[in-house]
This record gives sequence, C-alpha cells and structure tokens, in this order.
Amino acid sequence: MDSNNLEQYSEAQLWAFLSEAQNEDKFDLLIELFERNFQSGSYIEAASFAEQASAEAELCRDSGDVENTRYKQGHALWNDQRFIEALDAFKIGIGKYEEPNSKFELYKNQWGVASCLFYLGEYRESAMWAERSTDSAVAEGDNSWAGFSKFLEAQALYLDDRESEALNACLEARGFRRVAQQLKYVADIDAYMAKIQTYLGNHHESIELLRNCLVLAESIDYKIKYFSYLLGNALNDFNEPDEARIHLERASKMYKDDEDNESLADCYFALSKYI
Repeated sequence: MDSNNLEQYSEAQLWAFLSEAQNEDKFDLLIELFERNFQSGSYIEAASFAEQASAEAELCRDSGDVENTRYKQGHALWNDQRFIEALDAFKIGIGKYEEPNSKFELYKNQWGVASCLFYLGEYRESAMWAERSTDSAVAEGDNSWAGFSKFLEAQALYLDDRESEALNACLEARGFRRVAQQLKYVADIDAYMAKIQTYLGNHHESIELLRNCLVLAESIDYKIKYFSYLLGNALNDFNEPDEARIHLERASKMYKDDEDNESLADCYFALSKYI
C-alpha cells in the first residue's frame, strides 16, 4: 500500500488494507475513507470514519490532528443536520486544544459550536461562541475566517433582538472580509445590514446600503439580479416607483434568461403595482 497515493485505490481495497493497518497507516486510511464519503454526501458514514480517525490520532498523532478529526466529524454531522451530535464533536475538538498549537483547528471547532447553537435556536450562546471563534482567527491572522465567524455572530445577535450590536458585528465582519479581499462576502454583509435597517424602520439607510451593495456586486459580477431585486423591492416599499421599476425590470429580465421562474414570479409580483 502506497500511503502517499491512497486515491489510486478502490474503496474495497482501502477496506482490505484497513483490516490489517495500524497506527499512522490506519489513520491515513480512515481519513481517505472520510474524504470519499463526505464528498459523496454520505455524511453519517463520513462522521464515523472521522471519529475512528480521532481515536487513532489519540494514539499516534499530535493534539492538532485530534482537533482536526473531531472538526471533520462535527462538520459531517452538521451537514446531515444532526446539530446536537455535531455540537458534541466540536466541543471535544475544542477540549483537545493545547498551547502553543496553532489556533486554526480551535477556531474552526468554535465556529462549529456557534453554528450548531444557531440552528438550535440558542442565539445568545451562539453569538458568544462565534465571538470566540473570531478572536481565535484574529490571533492567527486569518481575516477570512474572522469575517466568517463575526458575520455568524451578527446573525445570532439580530435574532436575539440585539440589533445595534448586530450592526456593529456586521461592520467588523465587513472589515475582515475587505482586508481578505473577499468582496462578494462584503456585498452579502451589506445586504444583511440593509435587512436590519429595514426592520428598524431606517429605510433611507437600507436603500443606501443596497445601492452600494449593487455597485459592488456589479464590479465583481456577483448576484447582480438578486441585489437588483432587493434594491427595487426596497425602493418600491419606500415609494420610489421610477427607480424601483428600473431595478425590478432588470432583475426580471435576468431571471427570465436564467429560467428561474420562482424568482421571476417575485419580480413580477413587485412590478404588478405598475400595471
């Protein structure tokens, strides 16, 4: 068995090798089986392989590998929407962190805990864990993941009825994503901020955010039709019919070209007041 090129073997061959493998070889085989099952969408099987790999890592690898395999287990369970089981796996991964290891695996597992709690409706605790993940990512200089976690914190804060804090978290997330030059995520954050401002009754601020969002989206060719629809709908609600119609007609044409009938119907409904 060539452990450096496991992808060349069939799954049946991997199983045969696994029955005799020990320590490092067994760990590598389990990770390969995890990857194959995860990529095929067999998340429960993938989680099982990751859990077994974690047990092997406890015997022959460092704590970083234990953290990583627990994250893999949790991520697979998360993808299968088994959030309580995933939460347990992520928390085990966090418990394996040791100084002075890199915090890379730590902030992934912290995000996992935050995300599971978010989907379980535990928004206050989710926000706390997302903030921890952000801080750990910042400590490692990972602005991309810092922005990822901070935006999750913002969403949890908003659903916990802490709108001002959510807007501040969005601004921080936006800053991290800009530093990482991930402009499409900046646009997504702007759109979410517009949603919060609309909820607060700040329609002018919401429209300005969506205008900026659309300009940014156009510069990178990202979700232009969707942001055009959002802006048009917001202008519609704010009684700006001329500009609203321009954006809604643009979005409807693009959705029609893409044969996205559900989104097209939303555009037609918004345009119906002008017929």
